[in-house]
Amino acid sequence: MYFGGINGFNTFYPDSLIDNTFLPPVFITKFQIFNKSVEVSPNSTTNNSELLKNGDSYFLAQTINFTKQITLSYKENMFSFEFSSLDYSRPEKNQYAYKMEGFDSDWNYIGSRRFALYTNLPSGTYVFRIKATNSDGVWNENGTSIKLVITPPWWKTWWFSACCIVFIILSIILYIKWREQNLRKEKEILENEVSFRTIQLKSANEELNQQKEEITAQRDEIEVQNELLEEKNREVMDSIHYALRIQEAVLPSKGFIDSILKEYFIIFKPKDIVSGDFYFVAKRGKWLIISVADCTGHGVPGGFMSMLGISYLNEIIAREEVQTASHVLDELRIYIIKSLQQSGEEEEQQDGMDMVFIAIDTETNNLQFAGANNPLWIIKSPKSQDKNSKPQEIETPSNSLDLGLEALFLELKGDKMPVAIHSKLNPFTNHETRLNKGDLLYLCSDGCKDQFGGLKGKRFMSKNLKELILENYNKSMADQKAILNKTLNNWQNGQSIKYEQTDDITVFGIKI
Repeated sequence: MYFGGINGFNTFYPDSLIDNTFLPPVFITKFQIFNKSVEVSPNSTTNNSELLKNGDSYFLAQTINFTKQITLSYKENMFSFEFSSLDYSRPEKNQYAYKMEGFDSDWNYIGSRRFALYTNLPSGTYVFRIKATNSDGVWNENGTSIKLVITPPWWKTWWFSACCIVFIILSIILYIKWREQNLRKEKEILENEVSFRTIQLKSANEELNQQKEEITAQRDEIEVQNELLEEKNREVMDSIHYALRIQEAVLPSKGFIDSILKEYFIIFKPKDIVSGDFYFVAKRGKWLIISVADCTGHGVPGGFMSMLGISYLNEIIAREEVQTASHVLDELRIYIIKSLQQSGEEEEQQDGMDMVFIAIDTETNNLQFAGANNPLWIIKSPKSQDKNSKPQEIETPSNSLDLGLEALFLELKGDKMPVAIHSKLNPFTNHETRLNKGDLLYLCSDGCKDQFGGLKGKRFMSKNLKELILENYNKSMADQKAILNKTLNNWQNGQSIKYEQTDDITVFGIKI
C-alpha cells in the first residue's frame, strides 16, 4: 500500500504485521476477607496453610502468590481474590476468566476486571483457578491456581448427627420400657382388685339384696379402671406415633428425592403404624445410591431396626467412597452383628434385614447391585440405547426375558442370606451392568408378593407382580404407582372377606 507525503510516497506492507503470541503469566496479587486485605505475618516462620488472626486482622505465612493452600473456617464466608496478567504492551486489553472448582460449573469470563468475590461457600475443598490473555486476546490456558479448604461447623459433622440419632433412639426405648412397666403394674393391681371383689360377691350370695348397692359400686369402679386402661393405651399409641414421626424424619424427603431423580414412584405401606421396611436415597460424589430393605418384624421393633440400618448406611457411605455395592452390604452386616451382639447360637433371636442395594456411577451410567435374599428387576429399552456407542463388557444375567422389539426384562438375584448373622458368612456378590436412558429399575420388599387375598385367599406371589409390571412398564411412573396400589387393594378385598395386610410393603420404581 502506498500513501502520498511531502517527501514522496510512503510504503506500508500489511504482511509485516505480526500477532502478539506472548503467553502472559498470571499472578494472584491480593486476598481479602470481609473486604480487609490479608497481609504476610511478620512473625511467621512456617509455610503452612493456616490463616493467622490477630484481632480483626488476618495474616498469611507467606505472600499470596507463593501460597499453595488457604484454610478458612465456615465463619470466614466472604472473601475475594485480585489478580493480574503480566503483559504491559496494552494492559487495558488484557482479558480474564476465573473458576472455583467444586462450586462453579464453568469459567466466568469477566473481561478486564481483575477481581473475584465469593460469599457463603459451603464447607469443602475447592481450587480457585484464573487464566488471562495478552493484549491480542491469546489465552494462557495454564494460568494459576490456589487450593481453598473451608472447614464445617461442629453441628454439621457426621459424629454430631450420629450422636443425636443414638440419643433419640435410646430415649424412645427407655420411655416405652418405662411405660410398659407401669402399665403391667397397674394391670396387676386391677386384676387383684377384680379378683378380690369377685370373692366377696360369691361369699355374700345369700345377701344379694343387701349387696346390690355394693355390686353397683364395684361395677362403676371397674368402668373407671377400664377408662384408665384406655387412657394408658392412648398414651402408648401416642409414643408409637412419636416413633413414626422419628422414622419419617430419617427417611429421605420427597424434595430431596425430587432433586436427584426425575421420574420415579414409591409405594410405602407399613403393616402397623411404624414400618420395618425402609428406603434409602443418597448422592455421594459421582455415586447415586438407592436401597430398599425389609427388617425383621414390623411395628416398633422393625422400626428400630430400620433406623439402625439407615444410620449405619449413612455412616458407611460418609466414611469412605463407594467401592462396590457388595462391599457396602459386607460392612453393614458387620455393623448389625456387632450392634445386636449376634453369636449365631440356635436359641438366639435372628434379627437382620433383607435388602436390595444399588450404586449408579452417574458419569458412566454403570450400575452395581448387591442383594440379600431380594432381587433387582430391570427393564431395558433398545429404543433408549445409543446406537453409535461402543459396546462394553458388562454382566448379562441368565435370568432374563426378551420382550420382543420393545424391551428386555432382567432379574439380578440377591444372595440367599440376610444382612445379619448366618450359617455361612460369605461375601455378598457384586453384579454390574450398563444403564441407558429410558431403562426402568424396580426395588421391592417381600410384603407385596406375600400379601394374602384374591378369590382363594392365596399369596399374591412374585410372578403376578412381575406380570403386572411388564403389562404397564410403558406407562408413566405415576400411572404405574396408581395401578399397583389399585391392584393390591382389590387383591386384599378378596371375594367375600377383606384380608388384613400381611407385612410391610415397599416398591421403588425408577426411570433412568
